Amino acid sequence: MFIDPEKASQAFAKNLGTIRKNRKLSQASLAKLSGLPKSTLSHLESGESNPTLDTIVRIASALGVTIEELISRPVVTVTHMTAQDMPHIRTGTKGTQLVRLLPDPFPELDLYYLELSAGTQVRGTLQVNRSMKYFYCTRGQILVRIAGEKYELNKGDALFFPADEPHSYQNDTSALAEAVIAASYLGNRATAGAPTP
Repeated sequence: MFIDPEKASQAFAKNLGTIRKNRKLSQASLAKLSGLPKSTLSHLESGESNPTLDTIVRIASALGVTIEELISRPVVTVTHMTAQDMPHIRTGTKGTQLVRLLPDPFPELDLYYLELSAGTQVRGTLQVNRSMKYFYCTRGQILVRIAGEKYELNKGDALFFPADEPHSYQNDTSALAEAVIAASYLGNRATAGAPTP
């Protein structure tokens, strides 16, 4: 079986970084455990250099993995969430549904699905520190109020606005309306308010 040296080197670099982080080890900690210079580990993880057999053995031993785990093609991690597993957020408004679409929010981003039954309205949570929201109407018609201004969105329409302005989403029609909301926390997320749109 032929092994492409370039692909093996890329796999090693990716696997080394992934396994080290999964073990919650810094490069300095792994350097101490393996007896290798931290700069060597840094070059290996970035793919800038190729390891010797001795280096691979030392790293595998320090991480408690086989050599094969270090050089084989990286395993793809997939998270499958059923509708029941998705985190639903209470809006306090009957006829509305708000679902967080990311199982673990990224440090500066949250993504939501919003469902508004006919004749319902929900207020958006004010965010601070230069946070922004991107609102995309995927079904029906939604009236979005931002700082006293009204914007009527139909399927396919979008708004991008500062999240520190008072805002609300309203469905004045007799049909269901849906949207996707992305909340971008450009400042310190810890002070960006509750993680709801």
